[in-house]
Amino acid sequence: MIRWLTTASMAAAIFLAVPSVSRAQAITDLNAPVEKGSSLTFIKLVSKIFKGVRDDRALGNLVTSSDKVFRRIGAKERTVLPAETPLTSFHAIRVRGDGRRYLILMIGAETGATDVPGGGASVVAVFSEGSEEPRDVAEVKTDAFCFFGEAPPLAVGPDDVFTVVNHHFNSNQAYLDTALYRIQGGRLQLIDSIFTLTVGGICEKSFEEILTWRTEQDGGAPYPKIVASVALTRGPGKNESSECLQRGLKPRREKFSETYRWNKAGNHYISGGQGFEALERFNEKNI
Repeated sequence: MIRWLTTASMAAAIFLAVPSVSRAQAITDLNAPVEKGSSLTFIKLVSKIFKGVRDDRALGNLVTSSDKVFRRIGAKERTVLPAETPLTSFHAIRVRGDGRRYLILMIGAETGATDVPGGGASVVAVFSEGSEEPRDVAEVKTDAFCFFGEAPPLAVGPDDVFTVVNHHFNSNQAYLDTALYRIQGGRLQLIDSIFTLTVGGICEKSFEEILTWRTEQDGGAPYPKIVASVALTRGPGKNESSECLQRGLKPRREKFSETYRWNKAGNHYISGGQGFEALERFNEKNI
C-alpha cells in the first residue's frame, strides 16, 4: 500500500544492512560493498555519476566538482546541478528487468539552483548488477520531497515494477504523486504517474485517498495486467478534533481503478486512459 508519509515516518527509513533485499533502503556507509564479498562499493557507483565528487568535511557531505546536466523523465526540460552541490542522501533498490538483475541508486542533491519545488534534485541511476557503469541516469524530483515508494517492487512476470513518490504538505492538505517505473533495455521506463490528495481538519469535508497496486493474469500475454486502485474515504479521519468525531459521521467510500496492459508493438504498458477521470475531477474541485 502506498500512503502519503509524514516527516516522522520518512525519517524512520530502514537502513541498509543486507544489500541483497529488494525493498528500498537508505545507505549510510558509501564504502560498503554493493553485495557481500564484492569489491564494488557504493562510493564507486556515485563517482561514476558525479566524476570528481569529493568529501567536504566542513559540510559533512559529498560535494560535486563540476556542473552536471540530467534529463527529466517525461519532460523536455533538463536539470542542471552546479559545481559544489552537496549530495545528502543515498537510497538503493534492486529490481528485475530484461531477464537480469539491476541495482537502482537514488541520490538526493541539495541546491537552490534548480526550478524543482523545494529545490535540489533526486538523481536515479540504473546499474546492471555487478557493474559500476550506469545504464541510465535521470532526474525524477518534481516536488518538495522525493523517495522510493515504501512497498517492495511488484512482480510482473519475469520482471518488476517499482514506485517513486513526490509529495508536499500545504496547511491541511497532502499532495502525493506516485510514478510507476520498470526497466526496459537497461533504461527507466515510466508507466504512469498517479496523483492523490488527502485533506484533513474539516470534519465531514475531510477525505483521504489511498493508492494500491496489484496484478492480474492476462491470457497469453508475456506480462500480467497491472491494476492501480485508489480508495477514497470521505469524512473525519482519526486525527480530527474530538468535537468533529463526536458527531457520529459515518465514512463514505468510493473506489477508482485503472488497468494497464502490455502492448507488444510498443514494448511497454498502456492504460485504458479513463479510469481516473472522475477522481481527477473530484481532486480539481478540492485542491
